[in-house]
Amino acid sequence: MDTPKKSPNTKIKTQRKKLGLSQQQVANRAGIDIRLYQRFESGERDISRATFRIGLAIADVLELDAHELFEHRNQEEEGD
Repeated sequence: MDTPKKSPNTKIKTQRKKLGLSQQQVANRAGIDIRLYQRFESGERDISRATFRIGLAIADVLELDAHELFEHRNQEEEGD
């Protein structure tokens, strides 16, 4: 049985907690506003729709492959 894929927004929250970082630390290291980062984590804003600069910065801080964050975006564009 396949495990459902986590959304990119869920992935960043899970990884942040795994690394023991606060939302403020991630935002500071990525060079973005804390509120923007919180919106990504909560799902209020879709991180796969972020600019590549922001997505890459967050992926770098969280030690994630940026493709994981933009994967959803690519799947939607292929379906158009």
